[in-house]
Order: sequence, then structure tokens, then C-alpha cells
Amino acid sequence: MSQAYFLIPGLLLPQQAFERLSASTLSALEQLTLGQTAEVMSQTLSSGVFTRAVHDMWVWRVLCSRPSFPPIAPYVWHTELELVFASEVWRLDIGTRTADGIRALPDAALTDDLIETICARLLKPLASEGFTLQRWDKTLYLTRRNNWPVATRPWSTLTVGHRPDERDIEPAPGAQPDSVLAAQAALNRLQTALCTPEAPVTASGHKADALWIWGGGRGGLIFPPTKIRGVLADETAIISWTQNAGLFSHCTAKAAGAADWPEQCAPGTRLAVLSDLYEPWLHADWPEWEKRIPALCEQIRTLMAAAAKKECKHSLIIACGERLSSTVTLQAASSGGVRGLLERLKRQHCIAPDKWLIEGSLA
Repeated sequence: MSQAYFLIPGLLLPQQAFERLSASTLSALEQLTLGQTAEVMSQTLSSGVFTRAVHDMWVWRVLCSRPSFPPIAPYVWHTELELVFASEVWRLDIGTRTADGIRALPDAALTDDLIETICARLLKPLASEGFTLQRWDKTLYLTRRNNWPVATRPWSTLTVGHRPDERDIEPAPGAQPDSVLAAQAALNRLQTALCTPEAPVTASGHKADALWIWGGGRGGLIFPPTKIRGVLADETAIISWTQNAGLFSHCTAKAAGAADWPEQCAPGTRLAVLSDLYEPWLHADWPEWEKRIPALCEQIRTLMAAAAKKECKHSLIIACGERLSSTVTLQAASSGGVRGLLERLKRQHCIAPDKWLIEGSLA
């Protein structure tokens, strides 16, 4: 039986944020669950480096049954640069240290001269750690022959809302526990190299005194081929994963503003990763988060109706939070007629938002 999956990063809320929601927002979220057919299912997706990016874990687990972390860098490299390496590929990002931790530098601050300085300082130290520096304009990648036996926190969750109790490095599956200490020592040595004799400074006066290596893994085709027939997503890595799992490129499209599924994809299971809430959720900007709810609900309803025309009998809304996902299953609306009307009247079931959208109550 075909289904439509709606994966929503940042839809699960902490208790204190949920308590501030307006009556109209609560009503909109409740009406979104009209047609509920099963109990809410909750699942812990990550308690380590992928906390607050658990949607990536969810997609990767659906596509790949291997016990590995989502390899973001090699697939973004493949899709954006149309290059494939047999080696492991990582992303290198440069930031600035603040009292609250590492923060990303504005893209405009990363001038060619600054990038040249950074590359000159890091080229040999990186080689000593087993990495080869690969520069593409302002974007820095690293390749290596032997796998770095760790997983590290994605740049987006390292630089926004990071907390001292969060793990930023953990062993890769099958790696020794001391691999974390070795990786941290390597990062410390590279940090020293970057800041010797003193940290580079941007034109706006910010020090480029922090670096992070993340998103690593090996690219390649994903087996077995996916049974998903259409994908909407704004993250390049997710689009690349699905295409490397056997989905034609014309069956994938951007999710932002989408009112239908890709025109040429066959009937069958669909996946939409709708990320409109993710940025305000990461920044704990709850007024902006709430402002985006009506448009998100309307988009989900529109895509549900379109999926029902392509043999999707159920829709699943997967709300993602810091560590957990919470899933509600809805039955697709029947096509018209008296029988369809009676069926809709029978299943006018909704679920209150506090039963599935507060992360602390689901743990």
C-alpha cells in the first residue's frame, strides 16, 4: 500500500515553547490531523551528534539499512559539483569563537584572500592528519584514503543553539572508543595551525579562529533501490541520497512553495521534507515559527490531496524534534460521491497537539 510521508524538521516543541502557542495555531495543528487512523508513534532517532538534525537520520535510515551516520558531504559534492571520489569526503567549515561557542561567519566575510590564507595555513597540517584539502570557490572539502573513524556534529547544529551537554564527536560504528579523543586532538592541532601566528581576521573585524570537520563518509549507489516514487526536499544531500538510491532526477524537486509532486513521477509512495519551520526552531524564534504554521498546514493538505490521486491511501506526518520523531497516520480523503462523504464523516478524528507535539511528553 502506497503512502505519502511528510517529514517536518522542527515541528516537535519543548514544553515551554508549546505553552506560548496561540489558540489559532493550536486549532490549525489539530485540524491538520483530521482523519487520524492510528495511535501516535514516537521514536528516538539520535541522542548523539545528530540531535537537532534527526530528520537526516530518518531519511538515511529509510534509504539505507546499514548502521551508519548520514554521509552528507560526499553526496552534496556529487550533486553540486558533479564529481565522484572513491575516497572518504568531509566538509571543512571556518567560523569564529564567541562566548556562546562557535558561530558561522557571514558568506560575504569569506573573501578570496581570506580563503587563500586559511588554505595556506592548513594544507600541510591537514595532510599530516590524513586529509587532502579540496577547494571549490569558497567551499572547502577534505578527502582521505582511510576512513576517519568518528561522526561529528553537523555545522548547522554546532553553530546555532549549541549546548555544553551535547556530544559533538562520537565513534563510528565498529570504531574504538578512543577514536573520539584522537579526533579531538587532531582538531585541536588544526585549530592551532589556523591561528598561528595569529588568527586571520575578516574585513568586519571577526576572527576566523574556529574550524570544524563534519558530514563525512563515502558516496556511491545505495542498495537496495528505493521504492519511493517522488521526493520534495530543499536539502541537497537528501535529493542526492534518493537519486543514488535509484530515483530519477525528474522525480525530485524543491519543497519550498511546492503545490504538487514532480509531474513525471509514477504513482506510489512519496516523501516531502518540509523545512520551513527548521530555521526558526533552531534559533528558538517562536514568533517566527508560529507565523509559518498556516502556510505549512496548507501546503501539507494540498500535497496530501495530490498524493491521494496517485494511489497513496494514507499520509503520515512525522514531526521531528531534538532527539525524537512523532508520527501521526491519516487516511486519504476518498474521491467524491455519497460513499466517500459517509466515509469522511465516519473518520472525523483529530488529535490534540499536546498529545503529539511536545517532545518532553513523548520521551
